[in-house]
This record gives sequence, C-alpha cells and structure tokens, in this order.
Amino acid sequence: MASWLIIGISGVTCGGKTSLAVQLKSLLTKYFLSQKCVVAISTISQDDYFLKADDPRHVYLPSLDHNNWELPTAVDLDAMYKTSQDIISVKNDETQPEGKHDFKKKLLGILLIEGFLVLNHKPTRSLCHMSYYLVLSRAICLSRRLCRSYDPPDVPGYFEDCVWPEHVYRRAEIFGKGKLVDYSDPLCMNELSQCLQIADSIISTNKNPEQHDPSRESSLETVVTQKEKLGVKTDSDLFMRIGGNVLPLEGFGKAGLGIVDGIRILNGGVIGKEELAELVFKDVLHEIERLNFG
Repeated sequence: MASWLIIGISGVTCGGKTSLAVQLKSLLTKYFLSQKCVVAISTISQDDYFLKADDPRHVYLPSLDHNNWELPTAVDLDAMYKTSQDIISVKNDETQPEGKHDFKKKLLGILLIEGFLVLNHKPTRSLCHMSYYLVLSRAICLSRRLCRSYDPPDVPGYFEDCVWPEHVYRRAEIFGKGKLVDYSDPLCMNELSQCLQIADSIISTNKNPEQHDPSRESSLETVVTQKEKLGVKTDSDLFMRIGGNVLPLEGFGKAGLGIVDGIRILNGGVIGKEELAELVFKDVLHEIERLNFG
C-alpha cells in the first residue's frame, strides 16, 4: 500500500481553496515528473458532496426563502471521508502506472482535500498530515463573493445572515475566538473585545498589586497597536494575535498569519494565487522530507 501524504485545504468562501488545490497538484505533478518518479496525486473537492436542493436534511430559512448552504448538514461529509479512505486504501498496482514506483526509495501518494468544512470535520481532519486554512477580511470576502455566480444564487441578505456568521463560527472551532483581528468586521471586533475583557478580569482578579506589570494587561487599544509593534505586513484589515496557541508562521511572507495546532493560517487576500501556490508547494516538499516520505 502506498505511503500517502494527505493535505487539507480549508477556510473562508472565495479565499482561493480550489485554486490552491489545482495549482498545487500541477506543481507537484511537474516536480515528480522532473524527478522521474511516479506518484499518485488525487484531489477531493467538498463542493462535489453538497446535498441536492430538495434534500430534507437542509436547514430552510423562511426569512430568506433559501436553504442555508453553509452548515455541515448541507454537505455529505461522511461520504467525502469515505472517498478519501477509498483512495488511500487502493493497492499500489491499481494506482500506479508502469515505471519507477518509488520516490527516494519510498512510494508516495498525495491526496489533496479542499473545502470550507474540511478541517471542521474531525474524521477528515484527523487524516491530514498537513493543513492550510485560508482567511480573508470581511470586506475582501464580500467583494469577491459579489463577483461570483452560485447555483442556487445568493439572495439578498444571505452573506450577512449566513455566509459570514457561519464562517466566523467555524473559524473559531479551528483556532478559537479573539485570535484573528479583522478591522472590517464588527462581529470579529466585538468578539475580540469580549475576549479581552475576560482576560482583563482574570488579570485583575489574580494579580498581586506589588508585582503589577502593565505590559501583561490586555486591551483593545493594545491589540490595535500590536500589528505595528510586531511589524506585521499583511492585509491592512487583517492579522492574527501571536501568543497562546497561535505561533508565528515563517516562510509565507505577508500571507503567513500564524500556525495553530499545526494548521497554517494564510491570508488569501494579499498575494497572487500563483505566488501562494508556490509557497505552499515549497512547504509541502519540506514536509515530505521531514516526515521521511522521501
């Protein structure tokens, strides 16, 4: 059986997930061909697992006369997971054409799984050796969404009532509340303010007045200036608060916002799709070596 490297690509709508998966597959294919290595590279798109519009499992919103397509109940995530299991369980001789079947003495298969709920689905997330989560500021996300066509099409109020609130909720499942600072999103800034108020309360309750250190206190003003203090060079509306479970992410330039539990958080709004794919490609090659696949 092939040694599979499984990569999850998830995040916000219009963030570039599908484009990244397509370009990454192309870059990997060209690379392994240049190395004269035969490697099985497969992709799974969550979009292929949406339920039909008349499926009774949908959550219907009378106020919008529209299904909520942003919920896990709108997607057959278990079927998507089964497909991934089927792919990685196929025997070598069923996936590999004739030729050199190893990559530096080890056979390697790569599976790319992309979709906005991929990393929220625990069975799928547990399969992934590498994970990328793409984010956008609310302002950029909305501008991109308005330029796209959907089937069924968005109705007035759908982005405000469903798309964005559901994304913020699912995003918090990945790396917690109050971690991402989005100046263009009142919902995010309100969430951040609440988290900082809780932190202030804990500090005020536990601190010894004689050992008081003002630099430890949290405040919205501190966060607003943190971007400049950290020298963060990203979308002016968006950055992550480094600390706690959020670690700095190196190697991705201004697109790298942070890393949380091994998940690379990337800003999909500050560099071109080709440049981002190149950075992820280099990261994948490095991880292949680190995981001893090569």
